[in-house]
Amino acid sequence: MNSTESENPMGSYRLEVNGHMYSGVSHLLDGTDNHDSMLAYQVINPTLESVTEAKVTTSAFDAEFSNAGAMVVSSQTKSGTNQIHGSAFEFLRNDHLQARDPFAQAQPIYGANGRAIPVTIWNQFGASIGGPIKKNKLFYFGDYQGTPPYGRQ
Repeated sequence: MNSTESENPMGSYRLEVNGHMYSGVSHLLDGTDNHDSMLAYQVINPTLESVTEAKVTTSAFDAEFSNAGAMVVSSQTKSGTNQIHGSAFEFLRNDHLQARDPFAQAQPIYGANGRAIPVTIWNQFGASIGGPIKKNKLFYFGDYQGTPPYGRQ
């Protein structure tokens, strides 16, 4: 279940779990509440490059999660280390690299140009880097993930 973009600028989803409404799902990020109390969205959606651990509990969770009736989603983010580490990625999907489905797209039906594959553009890219500022004391970690506007199809 989703809502308008003005109510949900982070692009979160509302989940219905075990017959409970989406308001029964609790989101935690690094041990703190990450849940909008009015609209039941995640406030911060961490990128996949920044998540080091995710835990989903759908039943028999501890009493400390009393505000959750259906599910607890707990995510932990990365931090810097004494060595510099980083990563970069790109996920590209377009109609030039996509194969035609012979069962669903047997006849060219997309416009007068005779295309058998619909126009598809999805480009998601990003990077992360972490390291020491002061060895064994102070660290940094940062990441970026981008999806150009043309990728929202």
